[in-house]
Amino acid sequence: MQPLSIRVKHRGAEVEVALRPDECPYTTVGAALRVPPDRLKMLRAGRQLPPSGSPKLWDEIRTADGAVFLALGSHLDEQLPAAPGLVQRSVRAAVDVLGALSLQAVWGWVAASVGVIASFFHSMVVRPELPERARRRDE
Repeated sequence: MQPLSIRVKHRGAEVEVALRPDECPYTTVGAALRVPPDRLKMLRAGRQLPPSGSPKLWDEIRTADGAVFLALGSHLDEQLPAAPGLVQRSVRAAVDVLGALSLQAVWGWVAASVGVIASFFHSMVVRPELPERARRRDE
């Protein structure tokens, strides 16, 4: 079977790549772009291609002779950001929980204060009802 010719856009540059059926497309495109295959993602028509080794991968590529693919990935010499460690994740979680608890305490205090102020003004405006014995004495 003859090689399929595709165009790959990566970081503003367009490269023509010939894909042979006996080689993995991710390896071939990665070599042309100097991007390791495990850091490479390829898109066509807004959809990501299946991962390397998937039986659907060549079905997608065979229908795309001459198509333009978009490649996403970083070069090997570029350092990837490190994943946050256990301590950093724990501190972040603790800060989130304490923030939520302090916000809950503040709103509880605000609600209680509003209740006390409302009761104070209510007592100034509304005349309290007298018990039954006190009413008899007044009469």
